[in-house]
Amino acid sequence: MGVPTEVSPFRPHSAPASPVIPFVPSLNIGPPSTAAAAAAANAAFLAAEQERSRAREREKEEEYMDADQLHAALKKERAYSCKVAADLAALKSAAGSSQAEAEAYEEGRINGLMRKLDNLSKEKGRIIVELEREEEMVCFHAAAV
Repeated sequence: MGVPTEVSPFRPHSAPASPVIPFVPSLNIGPPSTAAAAAAANAAFLAAEQERSRAREREKEEEYMDADQLHAALKKERAYSCKVAADLAALKSAAGSSQAEAEAYEEGRINGLMRKLDNLSKEKGRIIVELEREEEMVCFHAAAV
């Protein structure tokens, strides 16, 4: 049959326990930069394939339905569409939050590195002043001898 309407193929917890298909580079999305990106690409590919398969099955079932059955099927599809739209909105929200969190983390790292660079610059200035003092002491003692 197909995926039940109460289970979304777009959520990780509802994915079937089937073997993972290796990354498909023909999707023109480029090679994944991490294993997580590859897993996400595979999950998206599998979800798209499941949806295509589900749609084909529904079309075959609908060929011999009367008006009332088609009306019920349409109602079911609308509910499914709303669920998919809600899943999509949740995923977009999570992506936005993740992006904001990554930017905050990156800004924190940059600020930390800038503080370290500032401290190193101050340390360098202190060392230069100390070196100049020692050179003056060496020159003063050499002149006195």
